Amino acid sequence: MARIPFPIRLTAETHPRDPFSRTRVLIILGAVLVSGLLAFTLSQDQMIWVLILIFGVAGGLLLRRWPVLGFVLMIFGGMSLPDVGPKNINMPMVMVAVMFVIWLGDMLVVQKKVRFAASRTMLPLIAFLSISVLAFGMGQFSWFGFTQNAPLDAQIGGLAVVVLSLLAFLLVANQVNDIKWLQVLTWFFIGWGSLHVIVRIVPGLGVVNQAVFRAQAIGGVFWAWFPSLVFSQLLVNKTLRPGLRIFLGLMILGGLYIGLGQTYDWKSGWVPQLLGIATIVALYSWRWGLFLAVLGAYPTLMLIADALVADDYSVSTRIEAWLILREIVKVNPVLGLGFANYYWYTPLFPIRGFAVRFNSHNNFIDIIAQTGLVGLGIFLWFFLEVGRVGMRLIHRVPAGFPRAYVYGALGGLIATLAAAMLGDWVLPFVYNIGLSGVRTGILAWIFLGGLVALETLYPPQEASGASD
Repeated sequence: MARIPFPIRLTAETHPRDPFSRTRVLIILGAVLVSGLLAFTLSQDQMIWVLILIFGVAGGLLLRRWPVLGFVLMIFGGMSLPDVGPKNINMPMVMVAVMFVIWLGDMLVVQKKVRFAASRTMLPLIAFLSISVLAFGMGQFSWFGFTQNAPLDAQIGGLAVVVLSLLAFLLVANQVNDIKWLQVLTWFFIGWGSLHVIVRIVPGLGVVNQAVFRAQAIGGVFWAWFPSLVFSQLLVNKTLRPGLRIFLGLMILGGLYIGLGQTYDWKSGWVPQLLGIATIVALYSWRWGLFLAVLGAYPTLMLIADALVADDYSVSTRIEAWLILREIVKVNPVLGLGFANYYWYTPLFPIRGFAVRFNSHNNFIDIIAQTGLVGLGIFLWFFLEVGRVGMRLIHRVPAGFPRAYVYGALGGLIATLAAAMLGDWVLPFVYNIGLSGVRTGILAWIFLGGLVALETLYPPQEASGASD
């Protein structure tokens, strides 16, 4: 019979004392003591600021540990929480600024090294940030002596839209370092967006839609990305359960019903949807893409013709506005007139006999007017590089969610460019959609940043040979 050993005696060697336990106890006791002293010595208003500081520090530590929480808050807050203050400051703007400060501080203080994702998209990103700052400086000159420039706060707001949007892309590209976090972010957006679709199409739930969602947040960029990400998961991700696939299919139909049925006159609601879905189909199978192109050629032409006829006044006035803006920009076509300035110059060039202020309702025209042809060239260069990243990733990432995400991001990219053509959805103009437009515009920058995060997660030497 085997001999049963005596119980092991716990000694200092086998059960060492935690060298930090005494320090932890002292910290806890100190925190309790300080809290008690503050409660008796500070006023109510001062205590509120102390609590804000405490929760702010705790929130900062959480965001540093799990940055995906911040991206989720950007989506949720952008779609559902109200603006704050007279300048329409919103949750995405605040979260981008806070997360960038935390990320930069972590690199400078903790890591002692500033590193960006090894991606070709970083160069045009930095270039566009630089040209935007330069354009802001150009905006301080008076380009027309018969009128004033835009107020400084409007110019700062225009610059902030560009800077915060690009920083959102930079944060996701550099901080999403696990495919699980990208899944959490994507499925949260799909889930919350699905709730919006449901309350829009189910009779009697209109009050819920108004109470839960901000109308300004459900703009052209939402309809560029929600259908693209949903459809790509439905088409490409073969790991999904049948029930979820049926649900995603219903959400696609629901989105198309809202765009083509409920809000047909609003082209930003259905044109990006159709282009995003068509892009995904064409990339997934050129045969199916060719078949749908032939089959849908006539209906597409009829939709375009009907849209032009129904929106004849809007189309004609926009073209006239663009022609006038061409004349305005001639004073500095290379670097533009600075942020928001052209809006104040338009009364010098009457449109249809009226000396009024107007904007272009077009992101590309806005970029030319504010940052010049150089700015537009860099902007297009950036999207070209992002597209190239996506095309290289299609067969590099594993099948399932990652590959479906790549298809969805490429569809969303094309749909985003369409939304930019239909309105200033991607980089909102301060005198049209305004700072509130960052709510919807931020979605494009978040999910395009996810594409670059995948580039880092799946470098070329780890290319997957799996096929669908």
